[in-house]
Amino acid sequence: MNQNQIFIFTVFAFLTLLFLTKYYKLNTKLKQMEHILCKCTNTITKTSYYKNTYSYIYEYKYKGKTYEIEDKTKFKWPFFKPQIKEELDLFLNKQEIITPLKLYYLKVYKFGSFISLVCAILTLI
Repeated sequence: MNQNQIFIFTVFAFLTLLFLTKYYKLNTKLKQMEHILCKCTNTITKTSYYKNTYSYIYEYKYKGKTYEIEDKTKFKWPFFKPQIKEELDLFLNKQEIITPLKLYYLKVYKFGSFISLVCAILTLI
């Protein structure tokens, strides 16, 4: 095993640990929160100086009151395209709200940790 293989293995192992810690932090928060369904009411694309910003506005009911919350992202994610009047998952407690975009990030962290682990193992072969 040469130094290049060892370096590449450590990089992929570090990425695996990074993705797994982010996944477990978010996943443990979800277990302590209340699950609510929300509806996507509006999707907005803003362009300024050749930079796009995508906004998704959700509406949810909690204890008889209706609330609105907004997700903003600079990137158009490949499998995250909420449609208007689509029901999505939302988790909340007294301190924090985990929106559908953060739930998508949870899936990205899980997939990224798997891919980087596979790449780390393949460098050892």
